[in-house]
Amino acid sequence: MNTSTTRSRLVNLVPKSLLVCTLMLAATGQVFAHDGDMQTLLSRPQPAPFVGGQPIMVQGELEVLHGDDFTGSRSFVRYFVRNFATHQLFELGFDEEPGRDLLSGQKVVIRGRAMGSVIWAKDVVSLAGSGETAQGSGTAAAPVLTERKALTILVNLTDATLCADPNTCTYTTGYIADKLYTATQSMRALYLNSSYGQLGFKADTNGDQQPDVIGPFQIGLSRVGCNYSSWASAADSAAQAAGADLSLYQHRIYVLPPYSQLPDCGWAGLANVGCGTYCRSWIAEPQSMMVYAHELGHNLNMAHAGTDPENDGVMNDEYGDSSDPMGSSRSVHNFNGAHSHQLGWLSTFANAYQSVTTSGTYNLAPLGTPPDGSLPQALRIAKPDSGDYYYLTYRQPTGFDSSLPLTYTRGVNIHRYKGSGYDYTKFINSLPDGGFFSDPANGITVSQTTHGTSSALIQVSFGCVAQSPSVAITPTTIWVKPGSTTALSAQITNRDAAGCSATTFQLSASHTTGGTSAVTPASTSVAPGQGTSASITVAGISSSGTFTLTVKDSDGVDPSHSSDGQGTAQIAVDGTAPSAPTNLSSALVTKGVKLTWSSASDSGGSGVATYYVYRNGAKIGATTSLSYTDSTGTSGTTYTYTVTSVDGVGYESGNSNSTTITTKSSKGGKPR
Repeated sequence: MNTSTTRSRLVNLVPKSLLVCTLMLAATGQVFAHDGDMQTLLSRPQPAPFVGGQPIMVQGELEVLHGDDFTGSRSFVRYFVRNFATHQLFELGFDEEPGRDLLSGQKVVIRGRAMGSVIWAKDVVSLAGSGETAQGSGTAAAPVLTERKALTILVNLTDATLCADPNTCTYTTGYIADKLYTATQSMRALYLNSSYGQLGFKADTNGDQQPDVIGPFQIGLSRVGCNYSSWASAADSAAQAAGADLSLYQHRIYVLPPYSQLPDCGWAGLANVGCGTYCRSWIAEPQSMMVYAHELGHNLNMAHAGTDPENDGVMNDEYGDSSDPMGSSRSVHNFNGAHSHQLGWLSTFANAYQSVTTSGTYNLAPLGTPPDGSLPQALRIAKPDSGDYYYLTYRQPTGFDSSLPLTYTRGVNIHRYKGSGYDYTKFINSLPDGGFFSDPANGITVSQTTHGTSSALIQVSFGCVAQSPSVAITPTTIWVKPGSTTALSAQITNRDAAGCSATTFQLSASHTTGGTSAVTPASTSVAPGQGTSASITVAGISSSGTFTLTVKDSDGVDPSHSSDGQGTAQIAVDGTAPSAPTNLSSALVTKGVKLTWSSASDSGGSGVATYYVYRNGAKIGATTSLSYTDSTGTSGTTYTYTVTSVDGVGYESGNSNSTTITTKSSKGGKPR
């Protein structure tokens, strides 16, 4: 799970209709539509946490769906799993936003709690060799063209109006094929240009010398209810009846009537995140080439391109980055540098991508121009306090970027991205000449010196920014006897920026419990971003109170820290023994004697931790429950039992009432 401060705005976009999806079993390529149960699941809001439910473990295949309402700047992501054994469909809920490595087609083991058709997932474990990812290795290699194979099916519904004027109607195979394949700025051309010839969509897979765009098919279904899975299944059947071999294609693109004709849907595009045996996209804005590019981008595991001008990790607008097809989807532009790195498009060229770890001057070539090895097109800088990265790129208004706003072409663009997987990229700023960007928490400064048509010159510096160290004491609460000695441990982490030197910290302790304390070591040198441990002994504790460990820089040589680091723990004194258990009774069972009793209490505060069981005055066992079975006695022998309680600091109560019983005779005789 992602536990950073980033809060992506996954809006619960539940249309008035019934959303229907399709799950696939990659092993066979068979589609288990089961529209009824999917319709039932997707007509409900996204799962909310629940308490209880039955423990469950399911092996199955994931289906991840991302829906886009570009006009309303809203989206939804929902997760499903189909049980391999039973074909039962479950929707998945998560306590935190799920990891970005969950993809359609992935074979997984789900553990969690089930309530009806919802599993509240505790963990998701991917089975080896499943799913599809797109991630650059960072190792330069010869670029190779990968052609994705897609079949586009035009779908006509019984009560939708495709074209107001049949004479100017653009809802034709020729018009859609032009948007996808044949126009100068087609979807295929965009991917080929952004990937530097490494990824495209094959226009003619079946070899009939025509783009693989077929239809429109009148499938005999209504637009009411937004039953898009049913539409897709019917469209598949119509395509097969017309002679299409669906097994040839990785992608199936369903071109629907315009979204204005589909008010029950509430989206202009819908797509699988990742692909299994195949993946699907639904297009309800067929006149926009960029909607095709956007939804197929989801198939390739790309998330949205948003904005975060405050650089606080909180998305302002998840579609706000208009320099990228995964942001504003109606303008024709190349993908941003973070997405180019995610898909591995820069990593295959020498010097096109660089990871920056030292201060210096860097010259950037414009993104989107063919890499020639002379200048990098993207720089990546680690942001240690959040675990993500800054991506620095330079864009110029040429080719697919010819209509880029000045915001993106005046200088170096700065984006944030996790570095891999399905996660949002966030545009922060574009620097003019003389402008600078600063991340004081990490000691990172980026400034632009000059820029021209062929390059931009920037300065990157890593300075020392001192942060107070963090101190964590374990345990945070400990119970002890009066006058006793106890041990604690501490973890000290140097939070200074990477440009700082190591700091020698002085460790000192204070407490309100009386007695004395010792900290080992008394001083320690820790490098930025690193941690060390210390042991603490507190003796002669007389009363409950707070223990505090203070860590400070006091040698006058290391970076100046504005405040000390402190960690605290509560030490509680329990000077009272617990009460004795009551109502002890005994009974003969097959394997011996079973004892039961009523619980004890502890007014001292540490609580009853365990019970000791005595037989004829000798301790024979311990248990945390209110029963105990003695199977070690001798047959035909009379025993007397008592039980005591022991609290959290080790005080033992007096004896409970006693109970006497004679074990069974080995000869089968009845006890007296």
